[in-house]
Amino acid sequence: MLDAIGAGLTPRVGDRDWAELWRESPEFQETLDEIARIKTEAAIIKSEKGEGKTTPSKFATPFLYQLRVVTKRSFVGLWRSPNYVYTRVFTHAAISLIISLSYLQLGQSYRDLQYRFFAM
Repeated sequence: MLDAIGAGLTPRVGDRDWAELWRESPEFQETLDEIARIKTEAAIIKSEKGEGKTTPSKFATPFLYQLRVVTKRSFVGLWRSPNYVYTRVFTHAAISLIISLSYLQLGQSYRDLQYRFFAM
């Protein structure tokens, strides 16, 4: 693919970029028209069902649905690889233990103040 667009070892073929050729092609305009037609049909179907908003949305599904799907997918991924979760829990516990023990039995002297800043 890189050779076809001129980014590989061979020099570029022609003086125009593939993206520029695509944007000026009739197929690109047909694709945009098809997308607009699909959005219009979806809005008409939605208005016939009485679902309220008739203008086409930027996204196909609501935000909360997408959030639920992504969260479930993340939890399934974590469930399938528990070593990652256990490593993170151990790392957080070890770091919090080390930091909290550095505050143990600190007084009010200047040296103790330096230890507090070091712990921070």
